[in-house]
Amino acid sequence: MTDFHDYDSEKAFLEAIKSLDALNAIIRKRRIAATIRREILKKWVILGRFFFDDLGKVYKFNSHGIPSEIFPNFPNVIEYGDYLQYLKKYLLPSNFVPFTNPRTANIPTADLICPECNKRWTIENCHDVSYDPSGLRHHSCYRQFLTRVELTYFETVFAEAGFKNVEYFEAENPYSSQESREPWFDVSADGLNLTIGRWHDRLTIIICNNPRIDFTKICFDCDVTKGVDYIHAWGHEMSIVILTLMRKIILPD
Repeated sequence: MTDFHDYDSEKAFLEAIKSLDALNAIIRKRRIAATIRREILKKWVILGRFFFDDLGKVYKFNSHGIPSEIFPNFPNVIEYGDYLQYLKKYLLPSNFVPFTNPRTANIPTADLICPECNKRWTIENCHDVSYDPSGLRHHSCYRQFLTRVELTYFETVFAEAGFKNVEYFEAENPYSSQESREPWFDVSADGLNLTIGRWHDRLTIIICNNPRIDFTKICFDCDVTKGVDYIHAWGHEMSIVILTLMRKIILPD
């Protein structure tokens, strides 16, 4: 008979958080207990960052309500009911948001290596994970990865549009401050200053305040969102066409 307390007790979790191997082992045991044996498990808050539900799933607290960052002395292992009482004790009722916008947690295994920095994860930083189809990375590493990908893309686009001397300065993505979003760039291209960035790969947004550039005129037949100083370009080819038109206005042959 399976020992119930092996994966659903304070003692079990205190052992589990000693290493990534042990933490992943208890996650597997809980998943089997819930999905195969249909056990209803207790709910837990672990390391002040993860929510283990009663169905064997693990979620990550969102960036606005991470217990370990709100409370310096928050316990590493606490049952969910006790966690709610903890919040009632230390937070004003108006700020009482026990758990919002849960995200499935990607807890790395001990042998997994970040492809950006070539370092492994530990129990201390197992929350520091960003996921994309190419693998798991630390948050800062993922940001470096995104910046490199976007810079390479735009270097190709500007070159194909005929620009010769182009400088890129990383800028904040105005559509999202999340680290998981692609960075934008303030660009100086042969003396033409503009801001450019992508939204979900396919849509490129170009903003230019140069008085000689009026997107409603230089691309009047483009069926896209546009104004005098901005335009949305769908796809790689359209981005090249618009940038080429801008270059010819600023630097006529």
